[in-house]
Amino acid sequence: MRVVVKVGTSTLAHTTGRLNIRRVEQLCRVLSDLKNAGHQIILVSSGAI
Repeated sequence: MRVVVKVGTSTLAHTTGRLNIRRVEQLCRVLSDLKNAGHQIILVSSGAI
């Protein structure tokens, strides 16, 4: 199965604009679990930060 995940700035950053490392780590763990389960992962971001 192909899974497309779109993340925005509010998902990856604090309200101060700085990167939210804990949120990014959690996202990476979930995406890694999906990949290890045999899914194709496509991560989409605006790249605003």
